Amino acid sequence: MKYYNLSFFLSILIATNLGFITYDTGFASSFNYEDGFLANPNTNYLKEFSFSGTFERPPQVALVIYKYNYDYYQPNGYDIQVTEVTTIKFKVQLRCLYQHRVYDTPFNWYAYDDRRIQVISVVNYDISQSSVSFSTQITHPHFNPNFSKGIIHVTSLCYTGPIDFELSIVSINFQDVVIQIKSNNFNLIKLGYQIFLSIDDAIDVENQIVYNGDLYTSPTLTFPSDKDWTIGLQGLNWGQTINLRVKRIQFSNYYTYGRWPGGNNNVSILRFTNIYFHRSITKNFLPWIIKTVRVSQTEYYNLQPAPIFTVAITELSKVYATPVTETLYVQSKSQLHVEIRYQCDQLKKKLYTEFFMCSSCNIKKLYYYCLRSVNAISIYALLNSQTTAVSAFTISISNNGISLIQTIQNQLENTQQILKVEQLIFFITQQSYIHSQLNNLNFQSVNHNLLQFKGVLKEQIEM
Repeated sequence: MKYYNLSFFLSILIATNLGFITYDTGFASSFNYEDGFLANPNTNYLKEFSFSGTFERPPQVALVIYKYNYDYYQPNGYDIQVTEVTTIKFKVQLRCLYQHRVYDTPFNWYAYDDRRIQVISVVNYDISQSSVSFSTQITHPHFNPNFSKGIIHVTSLCYTGPIDFELSIVSINFQDVVIQIKSNNFNLIKLGYQIFLSIDDAIDVENQIVYNGDLYTSPTLTFPSDKDWTIGLQGLNWGQTINLRVKRIQFSNYYTYGRWPGGNNNVSILRFTNIYFHRSITKNFLPWIIKTVRVSQTEYYNLQPAPIFTVAITELSKVYATPVTETLYVQSKSQLHVEIRYQCDQLKKKLYTEFFMCSSCNIKKLYYYCLRSVNAISIYALLNSQTTAVSAFTISISNNGISLIQTIQNQLENTQQILKVEQLIFFITQQSYIHSQLNNLNFQSVNHNLLQFKGVLKEQIEM
């Protein structure tokens, strides 16, 4: 038996009582020039960072660069990546790849133990351009069909001269996110980026700002106290005559983004987005339930040979008559009518069924039999959605049975079997005996033989 809601809330209660955290954030001062760090050319650095508490499982970690600080000589660049994550700490590796200096790369980090968000990291994407104008789209798979928001941002870059590029998210569907890289010259040779995907109440993403200049100053604003604000860079135009310097500076009621006091940066266009990370995610998704089940045990006089099982799902226009396993994504539907037909064979088999009728009650388990002249059993199940969401089902059909399982992404991934139908051999050892008893039935001894058959039947069922 399963108690979906109860198990979910128990996991939250246990995590709370044990003091587990589900979100954390911090600043990597150990990679910051103002805090004593200075990177050397052709050198690797590995730094360790501790969480403020203990996660129950190793979380996903996003890095958002606070400051880009490159020497203008070329070629130059670095890559950066999270190399190890435990429940109490993680490590980040910075590799300075060329003979010229990357002064420092401080960043903010954001850690989530939650399946309602996903961090996709690409450490070093090689760009090979055959023309000055370059554009490519890249598809990344993800694990949650309810992702509706996303942000992409630059974590590292390598260049051989002036650069002009931009990153963007093209689309998010049930299984994939498609991103696009555009470059307007030959000089961008490597690019690192992260994609942060979420359901609708895990992050807030504002419209991208494209600013013609080297320093953007925001209008007056109020920074939220219950969310963590940052800026993700999606691209820039840099002339390479002086060092590349871009930095986020937050004041009490506004911010600046671009060059910092004391120097220029030769940046003519900045492309960036304001991001607000939610410290808690409240939206939970529930499994579908079976509202009603109707079963018909029928004798068809002219029944033609047919598959053992056929399945029809009316609202999805799906019909299955051969063994298959398929993932189904259901959107904008509150009900599904599922019809299952089982054709009895000469072995006179029976059906074992399981139905998930509600989130707080036992799985309903029933048997149905191919008795006497019954040669087909039909099951009509009406499924109801409990939440408005994109639902992911796996339907599996074989010659021995059918299962419909839903995968639900909340803080944890859960699977819930919605229905199961399995054929079992019925009366194999006593089949000939029972058939002889049935054949011996006649009008004069009908009551006696029915009682005898009932006794045999009861004995076999109890076996």
